[in-house]
Amino acid sequence: MHATTVKEARAAIKTDDINFACKYGWTPLIVQSFMNRDAGIVDLLLEQKGLDCNAQNNMGATALMLACEEGYLDIVAPLLKHPKIQCNKQDKNGNTALILAAQAGHADVVELLLDHPSIDCAIKSNDNTTALTEACEGGHIDVVRLLLKNPAVIHHLKNDNEGIVSWIFAADEGHLDIIKLLLEQTTIYHGGLPLLVAATTGQTEVIKLLLAKADIHCNATDDLGITALMLASDGGHSDIVQLLIAHPNIDCNMQDFQGISALISATMSGHTDIVKILLQHPTINCNLHEKENGATALMVACQEGYIDIAELLVPHSDLSLPNKDGCTARDFAEAFNHLDIVEVLDAK
Repeated sequence: MHATTVKEARAAIKTDDINFACKYGWTPLIVQSFMNRDAGIVDLLLEQKGLDCNAQNNMGATALMLACEEGYLDIVAPLLKHPKIQCNKQDKNGNTALILAAQAGHADVVELLLDHPSIDCAIKSNDNTTALTEACEGGHIDVVRLLLKNPAVIHHLKNDNEGIVSWIFAADEGHLDIIKLLLEQTTIYHGGLPLLVAATTGQTEVIKLLLAKADIHCNATDDLGITALMLASDGGHSDIVQLLIAHPNIDCNMQDFQGISALISATMSGHTDIVKILLQHPTINCNLHEKENGATALMVACQEGYIDIAELLVPHSDLSLPNKDGCTARDFAEAFNHLDIVEVLDAK
């Protein structure tokens, strides 16, 4: 059906197949909703009883998807009112109309879609993205705000927040306003996963935002018993370690399932600056043993030859403690020929 005006369309409808698709799968409704953007012709087509309003082109896109992607509110509105419209259909990339509108930052279109009783906010594309993650990635804060006001979105986050948590920690500082908005949702930071990931990736600003939450669990662990403090200590993120040990509820002596504490982890990684920060905490225990060999942080430093760390640990450590084999820190330093450390130990 070729028509450039409502009058031409009305005449063509009498003789042409309103669902005829070209070799690319484009029907009259798709053409008028996207390429021609003629709301009058779209309205006329939607009045026809035999119309397939959910027809998809060769890429799987419907008229609604394309109109939403372009932000054509005057086209989207009548399409959504059609009783047979399927607003959750997906194209070959797994995108829905909502995902495409969110991706493009069309807040007015997103708002209209969210008002539809059949809309599904939780659908994921083939790339495992949702409308929310696409809006976040595009920096569309108005769209993010709209989505977070929707009860269905919040319900989805309660059951599956890994996608948005992953996005937060892949984001750069240019998305900080959106991250702040996301972290207003308890469902996103509840359980400690964001804190653990931020400590791993070294995102100091995100850590600040999380630690400002009154109900943050700063000692949350992963499946191996590892805390954010351990992860930051191992990764050498000194700013984050400083922030974590300043939290009033931090337990700096927690040990993972292997008995490794933040101090032992920092020592194993040779992070002198982290060791120095951890030793500032009034409750730090330098005599904890890891489980495999029973080594303390000082024993690790003596074995590895970290004299700067050994010098920091000696005043706070019990030099007489043995590991599981009965070896002391001095025995390790001597066995590995770190004579400079032996001198430090003997001088105590």
